[in-house]
This record gives sequence, C-alpha cells and structure tokens, in this order.
Amino acid sequence: MKDKELRKLIGSRIKQRRLELNLTQPYVAEKMG
Repeated sequence: MKDKELRKLIGSRIKQRRLELNLTQPYVAEKMG
C-alpha cells in the first residue's frame, strides 16, 4: 500500500469517527481536531 492511500484511508476513518463522536460528545470531537 502506498503512503498516500494509507493516509487517505486513515483520514476517512478519522472523519467518520469524528462524526460519530460529534453526535454524542461534540467537545471531544473539537479536541481531536
């Protein structure tokens, strides 16, 4: 796997996780960036 692809995959997962956290704990999502 290339570095770009890996970074893209991790980025999309973090984005999804951030959205999930935002529904229950907005302040946690803000702290994570």
